[in-house]
Formats: sequence, structure tokens, C-alpha cells
Amino acid sequence: MFALSFFKLAAACTTTTKGGIAPGLYDNLCSNGTDMFSSLTDIWIVVANVIRILVALGGALAVIFIIVGGLFYVVSSGDPGRIKRAKDILKESIIGLIITLIAYSAITFIAAQF
Repeated sequence: MFALSFFKLAAACTTTTKGGIAPGLYDNLCSNGTDMFSSLTDIWIVVANVIRILVALGGALAVIFIIVGGLFYVVSSGDPGRIKRAKDILKESIIGLIITLIAYSAITFIAAQF
């Protein structure tokens, strides 16, 4: 059941908006909540949508870890080991967020070509 609902989300099959979640990339894949695939390009659009969902989750996780790293830094109580750990978390989270933003830009650019 989860796989089917995730697939419909990736295909942007919603009955509340015409053409899915957003115009452009998601157009003409659904009609009244049913999948309408007619070519390989439609499958690539679904793959791009799945990747965009995963990139969004990665970005959200990066932001959460930035908050966690900040909290670790605040509660470090001046302990050099805990400060280093907090700084490492912050550094790696920011690097992850930058990579996620680059990946999102690349996927959006590539998906716009279809």
C-alpha cells in the first residue's frame, strides 16, 4: 500500500489540482487520480519526481542536523571534545546541505529538458 501511494505521489496523482502538484514537470501524468503513462518520457518524469522527493528529504535532514549541531554547541559547557563534535556536526551538515542544493538544481535542470 505504501509503495502504491508513494508512486502516485511521485507521479503527482492528485484529484485536487489539475495536472498534479505543480505545472510543467508534472503535467498530463494523471487524470482523476489515475496514472496516465504513455511513453518512456513519462517514466523518466516519475523518476525525476522520486529523486526530487528524496532530495527534499535530504535537505530537511541537513537542516535538522544543523539545529542539532547548534544545540550540541550550546550545551557543550566549554568541553573541547564536545565543542569539536558540535563543530564537526555543523560542518558536515552544511556540506550536506550544499550538496543537496546542487543536486536539486541539477535534477530541476535535467527534468526541465523533458
